[in-house]
Amino acid sequence: MRLRRFTALMGTALIVAACISLYLTMDLTLFPGGDGPASSDMQRNKWLHFEGKLKELEEDIRRNHETVGEIRAAIGSLVVVKGKGKGVDDLLPEHEDEGEEDFPGGRGVGGETVDGEEAVGALVPVPEVGTCAANPEIPPKTDIQMLDVYKNLKFDNPDGGAWKQGWKVEYPHGHWDGRAARPLKVFVVPHSHNDPGWIRTFEEYFSTQTRKIINNMAGNIGSTPGGRFVWAEISFLDLWWQGASPEERERVKNAANTGQLEIVTGGWVMTDEAAAHYYSMLAQLTEGHLWLERNMQIKPKNGWSIDPFGVSPTMAYLLKKSGMKNMLVQRVHYSVKKLFAREKTLEFRWRQTWDSSGRTDILTHMMPFYSYDVPHTCGPDPRICCQFDFKRLPGTGVTCPWRGSRAQPITPDNVAQKSWLLLDQYRKKSMLFRTERKPGAGGGVVLAPLGDDFRYDQASEWKAQFSNYKMIFDYLNTSPNLNVQVQFGTLDEYFTALRSEMGEADDDSETQTGNKHQPNVSPTAPASAFPSLSGDFFTYADRDDHYWSGYFTSRPFYKRMDRVLMAYLRAAELLFSMALGARGRQVRRPDVPTPAPTPPSLLLPLSSPSSPVARLLSSEWALLSRLRKARRWHSLFQHHDGITGTAKDHVMNDYAQKMLEAITGTQHVIQQCAHYLLTSPDVPYRPLPDQVFFSLDDARRHHHSLPEKTPLDLGGVGREKEEEGEGGPGEMRFDRWSGEKVTKGKEPVGKTKKVVLFNPLTWRRKTVIWLRVNTPYVIVKDWRGDQVQSQSGPVFEGNGAIGMVDGAYDLWFLADVPPLALASYFVTGLPSMPESETYHTLSKVRLVGVTSSQIHLSRGFENTEVIRRGGEEEFSISSDRVSAAFGASGFLKAVTLKDGADSYPTPVHIDFARYGARPGTERSGAYLFLPDGEAEVLLPGGGKGGPGGGMSTPIRILQGSLISSVTAFLMPPLLQHTVSLWNVPGVEGMGLEIANVVNVSGRSNFELVMRVSTNIRNKVELFTDLNGFQMLRRRRLPRLPLQGNYYPLPSLAYIEDSSLRFSLLSAQAHGVASLKEGQIEVMQDRRLDQDDNRGLGQGVLDNIPTPTFFRLILEKRKKGCKGPPPEHPTGFPSVGVHLALSSLLHPPLRLIWLAPDTPDSRGPGHGDADNGRGADGMAAGLAGVSVMETPEEEEEAGAWVEERMRASFEPVRSAPTCDFHLVNLRVLSESIHEKRPHGVGMVLHRLHADSCFPTPWDVADAAPCSLESNGQLKVGDLFPTLFGDSLEPHTLTFITSTGPAIDKRTPISICPMELSAHVLDLSTQR
Repeated sequence: MRLRRFTALMGTALIVAACISLYLTMDLTLFPGGDGPASSDMQRNKWLHFEGKLKELEEDIRRNHETVGEIRAAIGSLVVVKGKGKGVDDLLPEHEDEGEEDFPGGRGVGGETVDGEEAVGALVPVPEVGTCAANPEIPPKTDIQMLDVYKNLKFDNPDGGAWKQGWKVEYPHGHWDGRAARPLKVFVVPHSHNDPGWIRTFEEYFSTQTRKIINNMAGNIGSTPGGRFVWAEISFLDLWWQGASPEERERVKNAANTGQLEIVTGGWVMTDEAAAHYYSMLAQLTEGHLWLERNMQIKPKNGWSIDPFGVSPTMAYLLKKSGMKNMLVQRVHYSVKKLFAREKTLEFRWRQTWDSSGRTDILTHMMPFYSYDVPHTCGPDPRICCQFDFKRLPGTGVTCPWRGSRAQPITPDNVAQKSWLLLDQYRKKSMLFRTERKPGAGGGVVLAPLGDDFRYDQASEWKAQFSNYKMIFDYLNTSPNLNVQVQFGTLDEYFTALRSEMGEADDDSETQTGNKHQPNVSPTAPASAFPSLSGDFFTYADRDDHYWSGYFTSRPFYKRMDRVLMAYLRAAELLFSMALGARGRQVRRPDVPTPAPTPPSLLLPLSSPSSPVARLLSSEWALLSRLRKARRWHSLFQHHDGITGTAKDHVMNDYAQKMLEAITGTQHVIQQCAHYLLTSPDVPYRPLPDQVFFSLDDARRHHHSLPEKTPLDLGGVGREKEEEGEGGPGEMRFDRWSGEKVTKGKEPVGKTKKVVLFNPLTWRRKTVIWLRVNTPYVIVKDWRGDQVQSQSGPVFEGNGAIGMVDGAYDLWFLADVPPLALASYFVTGLPSMPESETYHTLSKVRLVGVTSSQIHLSRGFENTEVIRRGGEEEFSISSDRVSAAFGASGFLKAVTLKDGADSYPTPVHIDFARYGARPGTERSGAYLFLPDGEAEVLLPGGGKGGPGGGMSTPIRILQGSLISSVTAFLMPPLLQHTVSLWNVPGVEGMGLEIANVVNVSGRSNFELVMRVSTNIRNKVELFTDLNGFQMLRRRRLPRLPLQGNYYPLPSLAYIEDSSLRFSLLSAQAHGVASLKEGQIEVMQDRRLDQDDNRGLGQGVLDNIPTPTFFRLILEKRKKGCKGPPPEHPTGFPSVGVHLALSSLLHPPLRLIWLAPDTPDSRGPGHGDADNGRGADGMAAGLAGVSVMETPEEEEEAGAWVEERMRASFEPVRSAPTCDFHLVNLRVLSESIHEKRPHGVGMVLHRLHADSCFPTPWDVADAAPCSLESNGQLKVGDLFPTLFGDSLEPHTLTFITSTGPAIDKRTPISICPMELSAHVLDLSTQR
């Protein structure tokens, strides 16, 4: 080994010597001696030239190391496969010197060091073949598969007696009486469930109840013998913390450190798990965990999900990957609870449906009874349990609803009788769990939550509950013949006792797999006493046929607003993180002249108040405070009465106002960071915190208004003027904007507006950008000066109108934006289009069902074709890849896929229908969907029923080179329905886009659905997504009522047969069903007159016009390709659908430059040699730019100087493969003064695609990303000039490190479907 290293060292030395010799030879040749002026100048620059050559040599050596690292990665992968898991060193000869130190993180692979530093080629071990959790070819083997459970479950509801939804529970006589019998252990867990908005707003609840609850806990728990408490909602804890004294804060911290107080889950809210997107679920969890780490220095261990209306395995996965060991759930279908109780499977290891290894297992406790309140937690008889809710003591005004059931104070006279009564319930409850042993063996561990909504808000309740229970506990614990150990406990104490009882070691999320430093390698989970389960628990029913499938859609306006905020928040996080991580930003010491290059020794240190990090984190700039507020308002809406749409009207308004504030805040952060990143790095940047440099083309007047576009004023278009200067009238000259020769005196007079596009995705996007302008005649150029394809069309009046608006036009142009890049485009207005113009076209417009006298036509569209409807005439629109046929009513009838000379027509019918509310006392409301039968089809003319009914409504048809669309109306103003085709290559052009504007105001018990019917033979199967994270196979069950076959649609659903797949992508959450073969129906909006008796106390009557967006994609399956087997519980979208969904949820942002108009403004032809992609990234300046030097010039006016702005910012050197999605970047610092190292958290998601469908781009098209993936990604390629040199693996919420830091040029390995989190270092920025 020493000989090998000596040989390598000598070889490297020889290479360096040869390079230097070659340099000297070239130097003598290029710079000969002499005394002339030229020679003298060269001699003066010789050392600068030498320095540059050395930098090139260093870069060559660095690239050499990267190449060596890649070779080692490939060798390591092959060796791991062939060696069946053995390390590289296990297969190589032994070291001659065992005393040599291995590289951090493991032995052997890439272990050389250079000058005492780690080699950049050090590798994270490549996952062994078969160790990744996702294997689409093999259905995961679990003890319980929910798809099979639902298939076989009767879903009956016989009266079970005291336990209405169960049976009469009994336990064997003498079970705990034997001498060898183990004691029954009971943990009574005091808790208070606090909704951050429901009947009252977040702040109203805090001021009236929650502040008192936390005050009572903080003031009493330390003095309560054996006292315990669990708390979940960090949003409320933060509000209390802000007003608490240091002594009060310390008491809470001490209670947490001593185990008296447990923070469960630790999310900002207790998130909804049906409509929420996994980005948002993780964001609120991260916000809570970082708050806990920063303020209380604690890490949650257990999940607590007692009130979300149905629970998702996505949440289980997020908790597991965030370091949780166990979790508890409550709201599950009563028939499932009954089955699990009979089979003693209420405690199980919840496994992801795509996991064939068990690595994702998390121990889960399912509460067996109706609710989480006291009457339904101590045992099966609520009449008895209610007697032990001591808030209901006489004189409190709260009583038990069961006849003969009332709470009484515990006294020496009744303690024995009351204790026996309660113990009987504990014993019966233990019979439902696997800890119950054979007769006579005793044992068992019982969890008995003690609380309800907003409990313990009175000091009297705290005293009543704890003092009365203590008397019972003392009696039970001092009666040996009862063989019971009962105490107040936390959730963690319960799970610890449970594992001990079952003979299982306490689970450690880091060491369980035996791969603490290899977080994405997936060995098989160890054998367990608990059964494994995969699947979800939707759709929830609490009794009878009362399915909670209405809230999947309720208040869709705010569900859409949530997704808009999600996209803005993620974009703001990305740009702020990249601004903070920008290497080479030249913030200089005051004593260094501005034009002079700054040596590294004179650069400000990271901790300096004037450093880039300090400035970006400063309260003066206020970017972080805006971002923090946006994170928290977005997180707040994920509450299970927020995004669900199940709060009072004024509470929903409050949520919406907060979301609007968050949208406005993120827009400000985005435009400020864009200006920062686009400003030349050679210019000292002085923040202007309140300055608005860009408009984001998305204005909202108030929280319930539709977004409005920012119109671009392109100047005095349509006018001509005489020009003064050289050459008289009639002389020809070249116009730099239009690219045409024009006659002097007849030049166009228009303005050029700059629009900066931000691509928030990690793959190159060719997409259509939509703007609003004041002329139909424009040309568009990109930041390179090249003209791009564009199309203009008229703007129409409001819903149902067909008249055109004067002075307003829609402009679409084709943009090609690199990954995570900011790129400038320039739009110029013209008085008319030159005849030779080929890049810009006017839309061909047809208006059907009107007469010419009814409409007004705008300039440029005087030749619009106006057609009075006559007969059942059909028509079509098409792109290069898709053709769509429409009926005479303007609604879709068929789609044809084009593949070269071949075409594949498929019937695809769209119609709309309505459900009513069934009569009786139990009716549809915000939560429940209880329809009055099958839906009635609505006809375009306003009627219902079959063909031929109803009057005609206008249809708008627009056709063009980039976009073609059809807009139809249904019972105006009920629906405006637009179907569009984008004629662009790649992902954006692979399907149809649907935009609906729905307005159900003024109607009574009206629920509108959109139905898409095809000839696909999917039988009874439908695939829907869970939280945008994974797909699940559903089966339409005839035993269930219609509402029971509705499921959440957070973002994607599809049906398929052996030859075709139809996918419906949604930009907002809805409810979805497949009630007939070949059909998908999506609920659009709901208006309900009455409450559904679930506590809200009102109907849903605050409907407003709501925009919803979808994409319909048909894909033909490759011949002979079958995909996952039919018994597999999950499905996988194609790579095209994966990318299309990301594109839909994260559209490119349009930043309109608001600089004052100047007659000589910089245009697209401006040269810009560096776009931030060179070796020094942002440190490379603009050649020839005159840099302002005085502070006065660098203030507000200077910030608008175009010459100081770069035309693009392109941070990515090499885009990841198509299977990697950058979930988020998040700055972890709250201020420059934090003790923890400054870093940026990064979460990656490795997608898994169904390979049975072709890619959506042709061979001739440039692919947006590569399909050739080995599951590895180099962050150094993704961000070569951003952030520091290292990254460290962490749990998903960044509060626990899971391995040592590695060089960011080291490949990291991620298994399919997995999320992976790392912290990018900022302290080593150069």
